[in-house]
Amino acid sequence: MLFKKNLKQKFVSKLFMLTFSFFLYQHKAYADEAFVYCAHNKNYWHWLSNKSVKVTGEWRNKKLDPITSLRYFKIDGGYNAIKSLQNQCKNEFGQSYKYAQPADNFFSGWHLFGINDDNVIGGIYEVQKYSLRFGK
Repeated sequence: MLFKKNLKQKFVSKLFMLTFSFFLYQHKAYADEAFVYCAHNKNYWHWLSNKSVKVTGEWRNKKLDPITSLRYFKIDGGYNAIKSLQNQCKNEFGQSYKYAQPADNFFSGWHLFGINDDNVIGGIYEVQKYSLRFGK
């Protein structure tokens, strides 16, 4: 009887961990700072001030539909901070480098700055699709 009880507890524990892990994966928490790079509309980019510019805020995922989300960085300082970064990009690399964009490392994808889910600033971006597969 004790063996069955332990087995049941292990099963419930693993099921809980799996469910909790899935929840965390869907609502990722990321570092609260980002490097800034400047992007051209033809996918060219350079680190702003040779990767010395860091901003603070919070990484977020905006749900576009049930399986698609857009990752963006909610920057402290809001729209004024983003506008300032855009101006720094244009001053350093020219008017065609009009997009200031966040990165958490060198291999980051294309992400955007935002103020909230309804105010994500334009730039070059990619979306993430999630799908669960069931069966064999």
